Amino acid sequence: MGINSKELWTESAEVHFLRTRRGTAAQADQAFATYDTLTDLSVDERALDIWDLDLFILQAPRDGIADQLGELGEWVASVTVFGQVRDALRIAERVDGDSAAFLVNIDVFGPLEQAVDVLLSLRRTNPKLTILVMSSEFVRDDTSLERSAIADASLRLPLTPDRLRDGLYCAAENTKLRQLGLAL
Repeated sequence: MGINSKELWTESAEVHFLRTRRGTAAQADQAFATYDTLTDLSVDERALDIWDLDLFILQAPRDGIADQLGELGEWVASVTVFGQVRDALRIAERVDGDSAAFLVNIDVFGPLEQAVDVLLSLRRTNPKLTILVMSSEFVRDDTSLERSAIADASLRLPLTPDRLRDGLYCAAENTKLRQLGLAL
């Protein structure tokens, strides 16, 4: 692994598959129990928007995005964290967009223009994919549809578990609205 001094973030060949509940019969009961709690009227009904999503996270070292998942990680099908931009993008381009969300710290791209170009290309390649962008450069969180050409929601870093949960809920809902043609 070499270090390029011109890069904001040194890419590594790491991919961390944090957790999945798919493919394991022993975890089926736990998955049904979790689903039962999600369908309980006392539970936030927005949780159904993220139930069974595969999360793909591109994070920079020590930005703590994956650490903020908390109970949210129990509601999604799987969580995979990438340490290398090209691996994350390769998966994001090919994954079934109907059942996946791509959470990306765009600070890893360097200049914002680079991130915008990459995300525009990703949106054209996989238009059904929910995209949630995060950056320490953002002034505030934005869950509007205003930037739907590149992302379904944006969050300012650092995150809290509640902000990450709410941002993912809004991004999933915005994806549905965008697919219905209600985005700008």
